[in-house]
Amino acid sequence: MLSTGIRIDIVDLSFCRKVTFGAKDMPLTDQLTGDLLGGYLDIALERGRSTMAIYDPLAALAVAQSDCIGFSPCAVEVSTKSDESYGATNVSHVAASKVRLATTAGADLARLCLSALKREAMDGPR
Repeated sequence: MLSTGIRIDIVDLSFCRKVTFGAKDMPLTDQLTGDLLGGYLDIALERGRSTMAIYDPLAALAVAQSDCIGFSPCAVEVSTKSDESYGATNVSHVAASKVRLATTAGADLARLCLSALKREAMDGPR
């Protein structure tokens, strides 16, 4: 059981896969950022999907603007058995825990992430 006593917020893959962008969402940005986003989107298109999930930026957003994401307290267990379940993560919802799982989007998270890339490219680093 994950029981450090400190608050841990988890933004897992299933949550990230709910936040996507497509070709129509591409921001006007500098050439490098545009190429990177386009290449990233190409991965989804090659796999027959019209949108791509936004993974790492959502984890950053959970820290920078945590009020945009709804979290639910949970218990987390990682299997340490020496079998095919080794490393599997099991999450169960509990009422009181310092460990929280991202469950709901309180805003258009894809727009927030893409807007941040546009601002960074146009305005420069802050």
